[in-house]
Amino acid sequence: MWTRGSYRSFFVVILLVVLGLGILYTFTKTDKMGILVGLVLIGLIRVLSHPVLVEEEKLQGVLTLQGTIESLDEGRFNSRMVIKDVSYEQEGKQIGLKSKVQVLYDQVYPIVCGNQVELIGKVKPSTKPYNPSDMDYGMYLKGQGIVAQIELIQLKEVIPRTTIIHQVRTSLKAQIEEIFNHKDKGLVEALLLGNQKNIEEDVKTLYQTLGIAHVLALSGLHLTVISMVIWKLLGRLGLEYSKRNQFSVIGIWLYCIITGMGLSTVRASIMLTAMLLVRSIWEEDDLLSSLALAAFIILGMNPFALFQIGFQLSFGAIVGVAYQEVIYSYIKHVLKWSKKRLRACRVVLPSIVLTLILSPILAYHFYEVPVLGVFLNILVIPLFSLMIPILFLIIGISFIVPAISQIMGMGIVALLECIEWMGSYLIQLPYATYISGQPTSWCLVLYYSSLGFLWVGVYLGKQLVIKKRQLGNYKPEKYFVIASVFSLVLIWGIAQIPSQLELMHLYVGQGDCCVITTPKGQTILIDAGTEKSATTLQRYLKYKGAKRIDLAILSHPHEDHIGGLLELIKEGVSIGQVAWADTKTEDEYRTKLINLCEKNAIPLINLYKGGKIQVEGLQFDILWPDQGRLTSDPNENSLVCLLTYNNVTELFTGDIGIQTEMQLLKELPDVDLLKVAHHGSKNSTSLKFIEKLNPEYGMISSGIKNRYGHPHIFTLERLEEQEIKICTTSDQGAIKVVTDGLTYTVENNLQEDK
Repeated sequence: MWTRGSYRSFFVVILLVVLGLGILYTFTKTDKMGILVGLVLIGLIRVLSHPVLVEEEKLQGVLTLQGTIESLDEGRFNSRMVIKDVSYEQEGKQIGLKSKVQVLYDQVYPIVCGNQVELIGKVKPSTKPYNPSDMDYGMYLKGQGIVAQIELIQLKEVIPRTTIIHQVRTSLKAQIEEIFNHKDKGLVEALLLGNQKNIEEDVKTLYQTLGIAHVLALSGLHLTVISMVIWKLLGRLGLEYSKRNQFSVIGIWLYCIITGMGLSTVRASIMLTAMLLVRSIWEEDDLLSSLALAAFIILGMNPFALFQIGFQLSFGAIVGVAYQEVIYSYIKHVLKWSKKRLRACRVVLPSIVLTLILSPILAYHFYEVPVLGVFLNILVIPLFSLMIPILFLIIGISFIVPAISQIMGMGIVALLECIEWMGSYLIQLPYATYISGQPTSWCLVLYYSSLGFLWVGVYLGKQLVIKKRQLGNYKPEKYFVIASVFSLVLIWGIAQIPSQLELMHLYVGQGDCCVITTPKGQTILIDAGTEKSATTLQRYLKYKGAKRIDLAILSHPHEDHIGGLLELIKEGVSIGQVAWADTKTEDEYRTKLINLCEKNAIPLINLYKGGKIQVEGLQFDILWPDQGRLTSDPNENSLVCLLTYNNVTELFTGDIGIQTEMQLLKELPDVDLLKVAHHGSKNSTSLKFIEKLNPEYGMISSGIKNRYGHPHIFTLERLEEQEIKICTTSDQGAIKVVTDGLTYTVENNLQEDK
């Protein structure tokens, strides 16, 4: 099973962790290790019995349910409301849910957060990623505590109720809009209220690409500002130390609730609460202990939060803070740098360490690493650390002297525009981002093991110096540094293992697209899907770590075959060359392709019957079209090519019909794999054609519930009669073929775990 993000593989990892901890407990016999083993086991049981899993199986068909609206959101294709405190009717009984549901609707309703609603809706099937590079939206919903998506059929009743929290949030949002007059592009609302939904898409993409998107998330900085203000004000009023800490905790959690209790905000609230309460009893607080407490509470409530990138980045950032403190202490006490160098280290080290900690997480989820982030964060983090208290001050002043707050707001807008302008320039620089591809699990384990070994070595070396132990020339840190370097060498070694040829028939809706990755890492494209599927294609290319398309072979100039490539060329993706059969017929997309290739200096090669292309050990033999027998039908002029890799073959057929199949019969060899023509149309894939080819597998690329009814039942029956194994992207997601040239395996992205 190779589906990305499957939570079932998480259970295997947990069992391995339990086994490892059990072995450690056997050797150490410490109570702490025994407690840790017990907590991990409890966590595993909690995952298996979590309401999201238990209740998911119960919700089916059409339901009448009641609940309270928690949040509202407008998407690209529909609107969404999340409902909590849900109950539904089943066999005359009201059954309550511990989880939430997401309701999808496409009309405008007079509803706000806090309203109680009764509605009728149909439960949608669980959302799964159709391609290995697609976001696992089903897992995302589980991480949000949402058990199911429901399509709204009828909104029966709305009881207009709102909470004080919602009223406060609405008032603050209106105040922000009045001060900044929407010129902040949604950034101020994100910085103060944690709502990133109103940030303009190009601005959000810019911050993500530059590696500075983390500054837009609510974090410990916001809560520290609030607690400090409360603490100082109460100090002026003469309250004792512990009382000030207690009121600060109340203020922290009020702000957390008002801003919607986002994951990073809850994490920061728990940690700051622990710190303040510990200080109230005059004990020393510990950063990692507070972090562990926050993780235990959040994962105890919803273990699936572990899979959320917000959880991983939020907790990873705090681990990075602790890590850089140990490194800095080692530099100060062991290496004994001068004060001048230490000051420079204080500025540069946090950004370097955060990049080292968070880059693999970003690479795993987004398949690229922002190279500029390590430099920009040195400037951006202090800048936003100063900006956030000023924003709180502006909001406070706006309730007293609105005119002054608007003047100050203009300064903030100017600063944000300056950051955006600089970012837009920097993003154009070469190597602003590094396309890494998705790292394997083993590489992630070895990478973080390397950082762990380095941390332990540095920590031990620092402790020995601080405690002034005389051990002669013995330096324990060097052994851990060696282990750290060895882990990195293993990563390099794994990367050198020869790979096999991979053919990925992507799901691109009602279109065709196959991405071929050669053993040496070259990328070959056979058709590219529709214009809308360009994002899917580009995301998959990044997933594979492909920085360019070396060769694109196009069957014919229809939008559902070349639209994706046109969009990639417009977006500046590097293309080595494009091969096609130019039939000289007037066509909108033919003209677009020729113009774009000329404009971007991309070689456009004409191929007809008898032509060949060789790339590494692959050979593409062109079987059609015959240049002397072209027709006016672009489908019948489709480029038909036979891919051969040693003993393994696949025939790509474009959109040819039975007429062309009959002309090809005498020249067709036996093949292992057949890309079924024209998305499984009844006018293609004749019985004589497939009898001649005798393939083991038939690959059909078609869209879910497409208006053409592809694949047609007649085509499926003909394939089944010949005992050909059918793989359909609309049912099974992307289809992957892996081969060494002698044997091959075929898998699909939606196959169930065995």
